[in-house]
Amino acid sequence: MDEISDITKTSPEVSEDREKKTGGKVSPRMPKRSSGESDSGAKDRKKSRSRRPSNRGSKDRSRSRQSSGRSESMSTPDLPGEPLILPRTEHCISRKNIDPDALKVMRRLIRHGHKAYLVGGGVRDLLLGKQPKDFDVSTDARPEEVRSLFRNSRIIGRRFRLNHVYFRGNKIIELSTFRASSEDDETTVDGEGKMLVSDNTFGDPQTDSVRRDLTINGLFYDLNSFSLIDYVGGIEDLNNKIIRIIGDPLTRFQEDPVRMIRAVRHAVRAGFRIEDGTYNCIVENHELLELASRARVHDEFLKELRGGESFMSIRLLNKVGLLPYVMPVLAESLEEAGDSDEAAAIWRRTEHTLRSVDAFSRKSREEISSAVLLLAPLIGNVPRRMLDHLAQDKKNIPFLEHFMSSPGEFGGERESQKSVDEDTGSSALKLAPGDSESARRRARKKGVSRLGKIIAYVFEGSEVSRKDRERMEQLLIARSVLLSDKQSRALNSLRNKSYYEDSILLLHLTAHTPEAGERLMELTDDGVPKKRPKKRRRRSSRKPSGEKTKKKES
Repeated sequence: MDEISDITKTSPEVSEDREKKTGGKVSPRMPKRSSGESDSGAKDRKKSRSRRPSNRGSKDRSRSRQSSGRSESMSTPDLPGEPLILPRTEHCISRKNIDPDALKVMRRLIRHGHKAYLVGGGVRDLLLGKQPKDFDVSTDARPEEVRSLFRNSRIIGRRFRLNHVYFRGNKIIELSTFRASSEDDETTVDGEGKMLVSDNTFGDPQTDSVRRDLTINGLFYDLNSFSLIDYVGGIEDLNNKIIRIIGDPLTRFQEDPVRMIRAVRHAVRAGFRIEDGTYNCIVENHELLELASRARVHDEFLKELRGGESFMSIRLLNKVGLLPYVMPVLAESLEEAGDSDEAAAIWRRTEHTLRSVDAFSRKSREEISSAVLLLAPLIGNVPRRMLDHLAQDKKNIPFLEHFMSSPGEFGGERESQKSVDEDTGSSALKLAPGDSESARRRARKKGVSRLGKIIAYVFEGSEVSRKDRERMEQLLIARSVLLSDKQSRALNSLRNKSYYEDSILLLHLTAHTPEAGERLMELTDDGVPKKRPKKRRRRSSRKPSGEKTKKKES
């Protein structure tokens, strides 16, 4: 807990390496504005502010500055005035670092008389010296106009319509239309009591900037003039390493409670501190997350686990009170353990698992499957209340062993392995989506197995798809096969399955005991799963039948 106890005062340890490389600066060309400027000085600067002309050949590149003079606890105004515009000479973003397909999209929009800005996380990551994973574009063109300009696009979205422009290699450039102020939105509640916001009202760059979640995500890069446009004070917060919600925190969290998860994720990932007003509002109003759609919360939580700092994210989510809404099983285990040694053991197992997840995410370009991500932190950390409730049916006891850190950890009467195989359909290894259609038909006729029902009970409070639950069932039984030395035939069969590498990865992430670590070394070579050795066919000593008949005839 010491690593994140001062998240609102100091940056996490993950920012130390970045500070050594950059000297503590966000960008070598990004200016820092003085925080002590008076309000009168700010007004004088606003009057003298001038925009950079759109002519690319112009040498008159005047830089317009304005110091906000706002204290850290204050929020960004809902209706900002003139933007802060930095010309090309005053920022570090280069077209060389922008995806060529994103440049094509923006250039086509500009040629047809539209505005086109690079927005969101792409601009933020470029200013932080990172290579963005996604490049999003915002424009004044309506979705139907974008669809007519790009035949390789499709209109998607329920809350807000936007366009996905498709390119080779499964690449998608997300293209959104400038949104209007939040006052024009219509909020409704669905049948489950979840909040739905219809925000298909369009506006301009100024209104669109205040609709975004964080100030560091509200920056625009104009390809037409190569300038950086800031309506919300995002450049100042980047320099000061602050995570701040745009506008009044309570109002913005009531509009979309998922923004609380995003604030935590960006604070940990960038090594920034959360501004006091934003942090306190999250702590005091974390129950607002119950109003958000479970599917959206589930998607945001997967981003937390795949962000490269999953353990620090989990610790901070627990600190601010959001963990019960994103990972209720782990939160219940910690609450059940209290301040005992068991709580420390839970954190040790969780840290080992999530540190391994982070290391794999940084090392490998492949994305860890959601089934592995959701299942791995719960191995050994399922609440005792759940286990005791499930153990009331003695037939469940053999299957509860799958959720333990090591075999034999869960005490109780054991059933025979034959009953396990019969219930799961020959060790559930025939239920893989990549197996034969006949095996899948047999599985559907048989219905959900006992282990499948246990998994559904454990993940009852989470939005886990049926496909992920079925894959979890396969991975749990595959893990027991990998940990057993007596099932050589099952191990050879497992090596031919499509999910064999995932099962090895799950064993690697959950190797909390020395025995599991030794078994993992036997099954892998430098982390690469060992494949089943191919048997050489013996050459037959018998002669072809044609030669035998020839000899008889002679």
